[in-house]
Amino acid sequence: MATQVLCLRDEQDFTEVGVSFPPELEMKFLTTGEREDIMEALRAVDVLLVSSHRPKLTHDLIEAASGLKLIQFTGAGYDTVDPALCRQKGISVANSPGANARSVAEYALMSMLMLNRRVLALDSALKQDKYQEARDKAYREVNAEMSGCQVGIVGLGRIGREVAKMCKSLDATIYYYDIRRLPEEQETALAAHYLPLPSLLARVDIVTVHCPLNEATTDMIAWPELQTLKPSAVVVNGSRGGIINEEDLARALTRGEIAGAAVDAFVEEPLPHGHPYLCLPAEVQHNLILSPHMAGATSSARRGMLQEALINITRLTQGSEPLHIVN
Repeated sequence: MATQVLCLRDEQDFTEVGVSFPPELEMKFLTTGEREDIMEALRAVDVLLVSSHRPKLTHDLIEAASGLKLIQFTGAGYDTVDPALCRQKGISVANSPGANARSVAEYALMSMLMLNRRVLALDSALKQDKYQEARDKAYREVNAEMSGCQVGIVGLGRIGREVAKMCKSLDATIYYYDIRRLPEEQETALAAHYLPLPSLLARVDIVTVHCPLNEATTDMIAWPELQTLKPSAVVVNGSRGGIINEEDLARALTRGEIAGAAVDAFVEEPLPHGHPYLCLPAEVQHNLILSPHMAGATSSARRGMLQEALINITRLTQGSEPLHIVN
């Protein structure tokens, strides 16, 4: 008997990157986003297949899923659901870690380079026919090459390690903070030096965040932490909105407490009208790079994540324990 799978992603997300569906899975696609429709559909399926960043799987949806055995996320994140509640209901929660690690790491490195080289500001000046002003600005404001930078990685999981490898190849000095310190031999291989978070923030030129969103990491970097950074420092968030306080980051940019930031994920997506990031003074807008939660969305990364998620669901069908259970 086929496993009934409710997928809250568009079927085209799979087909356009060449991912086919295993015959033992009976797929139902629902993309309206209406809670009543989701709740009704959940009553008759074995598995929920869902993006890692939306929609929010609230308690009432979980309570309605009487026959649900598995919630399978198509990315590494799973902060849209309460894993403990799912465990109480007998529902396993699994993610797809690592498939987009290189993609997100490339986004982080790209952002570091763009911010350090003031690419947005120079591009804007040149397009306004201010060639000499752009050159003068570059001479005054462009920071050191990566080989002269101290990079602080917050969260040294799969993505953070990819970032470390890339920064190491450019001869940057690498520091990291994680709730679990790596064994010495792994630190040596990555050329990464452990520091407590306050010490890391005070020391580095670049902060790049790659940790999950949970109670411990919510507002982990807020106004007090941002004030410890160098005025020349830049911040990259390619993980989750809410880890860096959004209002405080906008205030730090506006006041010149930091030199720049790149943000790929937000507390509320899409960004609402009037969000602090959208209301920065004109003179500092070019110090902020925004992208719509796409750091890990290269075609190859998407293919890997979706294939990994489907393969994991088939393990349930075959009577095996799914991999990457987080609860």
